Amino acid sequence: QLAALLHRGAVLAEAGQWLQALRSFDAASHAGPSSATAHEQRAQVLLEIGRAFDAVQAAETACALNTAWGSSRRTLARAQLNHGELELAVRSFEAAVPLLLASGDELEARECLEEAEHAEGILTLRSVRQAMRDAGRVPSSMAVGQQQFSGLGFGTGEEARAVSCALGGDSAVRAGGFVGRYDPGDLNQQVFDPG
Repeated sequence: QLAALLHRGAVLAEAGQWLQALRSFDAASHAGPSSATAHEQRAQVLLEIGRAFDAVQAAETACALNTAWGSSRRTLARAQLNHGELELAVRSFEAAVPLLLASGDELEARECLEEAEHAEGILTLRSVRQAMRDAGRVPSSMAVGQQQFSGLGFGTGEEARAVSCALGGDSAVRAGGFVGRYDPGDLNQQVFDPG
């Protein structure tokens, strides 16, 4: 029954039928409460429907059930990021990388490292913005070009918009999976699209 529920949930999620997929993964997590896969898949769907706090809880359960599974740790990091827990997200991304490498998944480890670096960049920008506030120098809006932040690893136009958002702009962000409006003061914002 557990395998059938997991399969059904995966098929529904692949089809973008998030609520039906969540019902399947909910049932799977009840049918197999010790199944890290059920909890991790549930966390991914919760992220898709914007329930970051619930996704953090489900991913934490998956990580506790299988401490050596890098993918669940990466899902936890994404959920923490969406919930605004940037420092925790960076630590979880960094913890996931060696686990993924140990399991032989070099591609996912590399992608996870990129996500960690992106989250660290947001943390750095948050610190810069706070320093600017403290100095009384917060611009109302800041246009950011691609070359201005190339040294920070923000090279594409999309990433430059993310930088602009973090420094005070209100443009939507879509860089490396991040979607939304970034406001460092709003810890409940939804800024990550795992799709």
